[in-house]
Amino acid sequence: MKKTVRVVMLPTTKSNKDGDIVLNDAKILEPNQVRLAQLNVLTVYSDQPCTNQHLYLISDDEIKEGDWYIATDIKSVIQCNKVTTYIHGGSTQSPKDLAKKIIATTDNSINVNYPIAEIPESFIQAYIKAYNERSPITEVAVEVIIGQGQENGETTSIKEWIKTRSDNTVIIHQAKMYTRDEVVSKLLLYREFAWKRGVTLQDLTQWIQDNL
Repeated sequence: MKKTVRVVMLPTTKSNKDGDIVLNDAKILEPNQVRLAQLNVLTVYSDQPCTNQHLYLISDDEIKEGDWYIATDIKSVIQCNKVTTYIHGGSTQSPKDLAKKIIATTDNSINVNYPIAEIPESFIQAYIKAYNERSPITEVAVEVIIGQGQENGETTSIKEWIKTRSDNTVIIHQAKMYTRDEVVSKLLLYREFAWKRGVTLQDLTQWIQDNL
């Protein structure tokens, strides 16, 4: 199954290394272009000011204590330390609808004690190309696994996990945009399926895997 998530690029003050994303701040030489840093290679960009950047895939998934999120109103990366009617991260409080969970990132500094999936090099290259062509990628589809969880030896409610490769990178596809007719068609298929059979949680899980 795939789910659509947002793609965000945010500046960072952390020092960069070879292969990191940087945004060229020059006013004359290719302004507002992104590229990968080459710190040990003399390039035409060597004396050009730039700002280090990181990519984040963010979703509307529930944010729990310890999760990292982006407060979209202030465009900051924060770790949640408490959830009430707001998401609390240190001195920052964000309304729940403005706090988006980070599910994958190029920022390994937040991946030390709290594992988060990484973004594959192939997508980073595709993102840079699209950004520099003035058509930035804002949404992608990532592969997820749907199934029943286990707690204290008992089956719990349906859960969702981000599917990753062996190198901990997410599996990214171009976001699928459904037309109204396509959604109606899917719902009519499900209505027929549910009417013919009593739908269990396992049945529903299988239907989601097969059709969405």
